[in-house]
Amino acid sequence: MAKRNILKIFLIFFGIVLLLGFLVGFYFYNYYVFETVEICVGDYQEIGQSCETVQDCLNLLENYEENFNETNFSGFGDYGNVSDLPDFAKERLFEFSDELISCDGVCKVRSIDGFNSKYLENNIPADCSESGKILSTEIRGNDVLGIFRFLKK
Repeated sequence: MAKRNILKIFLIFFGIVLLLGFLVGFYFYNYYVFETVEICVGDYQEIGQSCETVQDCLNLLENYEENFNETNFSGFGDYGNVSDLPDFAKERLFEFSDELISCDGVCKVRSIDGFNSKYLENNIPADCSESGKILSTEIRGNDVLGIFRFLKK
């Protein structure tokens, strides 16, 4: 009888520890902000594609693999092309699409002039607030996993 009570107590304790572990993991994955990254974007630059609305430009960027060879994305900063970014970073760029993309008959995209993060060595230029715009985004647990998956490739 005593062994049975000890086993019940152990199973209850083990169940509570598992539940707490699940809740803590869920919180860190979805809600905890590991870092806030600031991005300095510069002037708009034409990418050589005609458009009627900003959505046309977004479609061009979303279908970057199909359109990449037809479109000149050079000169948009030293941080690579949209096609080089991991999926979660592309999603973040599209969240800022109103501030990054414009359409005046031709698609225009702002250059990325720098970013500020405590884990990366690149910095925002001192004149960014005068010559550009600073955007910020929060990195949560699911984004960190996206970074690790991207780096493993």
